Amino acid sequence: MYIYLILILLTLSLFYVLRKLLRYAVKLVTLKSLLKDYNSDKIKITFLRKLRHIAFGPRGETDFLIETPKKKYAVSVISFLLENGRWNIEKTRHSYYVEARRRNDIFYRVEKNSGTEPEFARDYRRESRFQRSELHLSTEKSESEKRILLIYPCPRSLTYTDSEIHYLNPGDRIEDYEIMYADELIALLEKLETAK
Repeated sequence: MYIYLILILLTLSLFYVLRKLLRYAVKLVTLKSLLKDYNSDKIKITFLRKLRHIAFGPRGETDFLIETPKKKYAVSVISFLLENGRWNIEKTRHSYYVEARRRNDIFYRVEKNSGTEPEFARDYRRESRFQRSELHLSTEKSESEKRILLIYPCPRSLTYTDSEIHYLNPGDRIEDYEIMYADELIALLEKLETAK
């Protein structure tokens, strides 16, 4: 009896994981095909890394270039399988790290608070780390090209931690990189396409 229950739970878990992986793969393929539609006389988009490297390779390296006669954009895609969590970019003494965190909804525990503890500290304890990896950002300033950190797919929230935690919005900067979501990148491509 218990063996059947365990087998059913394992089968359901396997289907859940496969569904998530398939959905994630479809999103990455959709992004690539959407960007290829913008290749024209005015805009040239060149992919430097394959989709599997975007998903599972080193994060922060340049994934594709957007070139126009006047400007050049180097785009690094930050991507995780976990969409409905909080993604955090953390600055340490020598480098940057990026992690995906998910809320503990099943084992959620209400905590008493004296009012002296910041809300972020309680939220952090209610989360679990899903994945963490080093973020390879170039610290050299570049005048010839603009650098973009494309956050895709869009997480529930995006934060930046150095000595304290901050929410990041499109247009915010980390080093020489501008934060963008897919909507802002598409708006940039449409602006470049209509520019004279």
